[in-house]
Amino acid sequence: MATIRKGILGGFSGTAGPATGTNWRGQDVLKGRSKKRIEKEDLLPQNFKLKVMSEFLGHFSALIKIGFYHRNKKDTPFNRAMSYNLERAITGEAPDYDINYKKIVFSKGNREPAWSVRAMLEQKDQININWEVPETANIKVIANDLAKIVIYNETKKEARFSATAIRSDLSITVTIPEVFIGNKFHLWMFFVSPDGKNVSNSDYLGRV
Repeated sequence: MATIRKGILGGFSGTAGPATGTNWRGQDVLKGRSKKRIEKEDLLPQNFKLKVMSEFLGHFSALIKIGFYHRNKKDTPFNRAMSYNLERAITGEAPDYDINYKKIVFSKGNREPAWSVRAMLEQKDQININWEVPETANIKVIANDLAKIVIYNETKKEARFSATAIRSDLSITVTIPEVFIGNKFHLWMFFVSPDGKNVSNSDYLGRV
């Protein structure tokens, strides 16, 4: 932190951004931080975590705009997703951090979740996902919620999305891209209200 001496027209001491202020032989001197110090700060564990998580979530930026949308929040959906997942979905130790896919969340909301959801590989290029609607749910309100299916290829670091079913369908068959066959990939699911303003919490469906 820098301290301004003698008001806004005076010099300052301490560090502000990339600059360091000091007084040498009665003169106020401003100098940049050393390259070694900057490089050392770049190696802080938190910076490794940020890099790993931002690169991963960057594949899903359009989806996150829906999943972490909030009309009354000033920060961006991506920043909220980063903050939430950084605290919960990073594994390993610096500098070898990785994503804990089971704990990744793409949406946070109060919409009815996917109940008793199951994902089964029926053929090498097809996955059947089915779910239930509990008797206590108001099906008239949530029947037309859109089912968002998220597929992430861990091997190729690529993402795919599907949104061709509604909640009342109770199932969806997702065709796996040919380039994904034989690779490791992860699945998530959540529901979005027809107006796009309300979402359920996302569910991790497993790795195929």
